Amino acid sequence: MKAIKRLLLLLPALCLFVTVQAQSNLDRWMKKCETISSVEVTFIQMKDPATKKDEARIVKVNFNQQPELRKELLDAYFKDKEKESKDIISSSETRINGELLPVYCEFDKGNKVMVIYSFDLKKERVAVTMKYYYHYDPSKYGG
Repeated sequence: MKAIKRLLLLLPALCLFVTVQAQSNLDRWMKKCETISSVEVTFIQMKDPATKKDEARIVKVNFNQQPELRKELLDAYFKDKEKESKDIISSSETRINGELLPVYCEFDKGNKVMVIYSFDLKKERVAVTMKYYYHYDPSKYGG
């Protein structure tokens, strides 16, 4: 009986842990970019005007001529896409000069939390935008 009670107490934490795992490689890559001085990072925080609560956080990452960082991004994307395919709502990719590149990807983290990545990947310039919605409502955000 004690074991069942412990399991019931741990179950919500386990569910939270599994939910947080979605797109973990992309999350780590974004955090790494925030610490690199040659990478331009823009942060935007959106609040609900009525409640003043945080609604969304947008992080934009831009950099030039850093092929290793670009390769790390592609590796992170494809690892997360393979590992977390059940959490992906939609994604699109394009093939340019034989290279498969991500364009867009939506992750459902549960509890109305949505993370959307959009990518603009060129050899000389990379731009990635991450939109993290805390209380995602498709009708509100045009989805």
